[in-house]
Amino acid sequence: MAAHNPPPPFTWPPWGTDFQEFIDDVVELELAAKDHAHEPRREAYDKLQHVCWWYSVLPTVIHDLIDPRSVLAGRYPALHQVLYRRYMASLVGRNAYQISKCPHENDNEERYDSYFHQFYSVNHGSISDRGGLKQALPVFHANMCDQINRDFLVTGYIGSGSYGIVFVGQKRNDPSQKSYAIKIEPYLPNNSDVVPVSGKTAGHPSQAPLFVPGIGGIHNPYIPMEAYILLLTHQCKRFPRLHAVYTHDEFKAMVMDLRGAMAPSDPDLGTPWIKVWSEHKERYYSYGGFDFFRAKFTLLHEYQANKVASQLLEAAMCLKDMNLYYTDFSHANYVVDEQLNTTLIDLGLVQFGLHTRYFRSHHVLHAPNYEKFMTPELAVELAKPHWADQDENMENSSSSIFVEVPIDYRQYSMWQLACITYQLVHGFVPWEDPKWDDDIGLVTEYKVELRDDPHGVKRRRRLRKVRARRQRIINAPLPIAEGVSQDCADALYIMLQQDQARRPRVDDTVAAIPWFGQWNYIPPKKCRRPRFWG
Repeated sequence: MAAHNPPPPFTWPPWGTDFQEFIDDVVELELAAKDHAHEPRREAYDKLQHVCWWYSVLPTVIHDLIDPRSVLAGRYPALHQVLYRRYMASLVGRNAYQISKCPHENDNEERYDSYFHQFYSVNHGSISDRGGLKQALPVFHANMCDQINRDFLVTGYIGSGSYGIVFVGQKRNDPSQKSYAIKIEPYLPNNSDVVPVSGKTAGHPSQAPLFVPGIGGIHNPYIPMEAYILLLTHQCKRFPRLHAVYTHDEFKAMVMDLRGAMAPSDPDLGTPWIKVWSEHKERYYSYGGFDFFRAKFTLLHEYQANKVASQLLEAAMCLKDMNLYYTDFSHANYVVDEQLNTTLIDLGLVQFGLHTRYFRSHHVLHAPNYEKFMTPELAVELAKPHWADQDENMENSSSSIFVEVPIDYRQYSMWQLACITYQLVHGFVPWEDPKWDDDIGLVTEYKVELRDDPHGVKRRRRLRKVRARRQRIINAPLPIAEGVSQDCADALYIMLQQDQARRPRVDDTVAAIPWFGQWNYIPPKKCRRPRFWG
């Protein structure tokens, strides 16, 4: 297809070859549709204007940043070297074509992981839209690629999110009976975000072509961006290793190492946790960060918290070397094994930038679940009447608002990790009231609807508590509990700077803080994870 450049004032960002060709082809198809309907061509460009802002969107450039023959690799040599070296390390013992394993084709005889399938535009609902987890489990399992069932025996499931379900499986004819995590999510070809169907909000593309050493070129198999990042973190123990991707029809699947899992037979679980999904399928449980807490009490000693926090920082530093900054730190997004070795398991929110300016934004998303990461500047803005009204009128815990506050995602990633670290040590988040109140609950729960609160009395009391904490974040010094070591206190003071200009980013300066890494001097038997109490 012939290339078409957008008319002024639109200009395309500097994308990789594959994505640039894809956009050019989409433009041609949209123009042809307008010509056929005798409608103005300008409407086609208006429909695509959001694409003009896709600067530094990783799926649009990752292939060419790795390819040593590309223009982008020559323009960003240091970043290219890091990405190329890590990508090639992930291919030891296999070639790139062995990563995406679904052999099936769509009705047009195109593989689902192909360049040509990226022109499909679809929309898939969340698990709640599908009737909840109980209804979604058999649907996800029945519609996964047949090749998965040929390669693996699915023995159960271990968890779910808003859109995905993680199954557990063992390779057939493998005497070791090693278990793997099989993460199944709805598959959205790239055109789903370029020309979204009715009812879908345009996001960023989520699929990218693999680089094939020795061949390069374009139109290689596409894999999910999360899988790509797992290839690039292959040598870091803080991430699960990716074994294969299966992209089939409505779903995509990633097969990874299973980390932090507790078998259904684990005596710590007790019989209530052994749940049956269907005949011969069991419910596994992963030991995650939330299992460290009871109300506002932490089960960890400081040296145990040190190991978890240090290894989360290790994961953040691994990403930072590739101009990636993780902005979804949560106790739900990492798991630990019996020795508290920590693995980051969800890479859905990662910020990428080719230049410093792409890490900055003039607005920030605020949602009740992010209250634990409240910054002083956001607290100041939310105290203003305009935002206070919007905040108060958010209907439930799933609501969100965009607030006009400058943000640097490199700092915000560090701030999130600092809040996680503070909670590991203290049992509650920074500046939170340390006393537990059944009517208040956690600071993130102020929008949760209560059945015994028809008039919203408890909900308003919760909001008052939240606003009181915001005032402390603005005006009060960071409280540190008695018994916390001076090294730990110093680390928390450095990371939780109230002055944004002095606040650190994820970088070598933070990694050099003396507190991090002190777990290495603790006997291994002391770094065992606490018993699971259910």
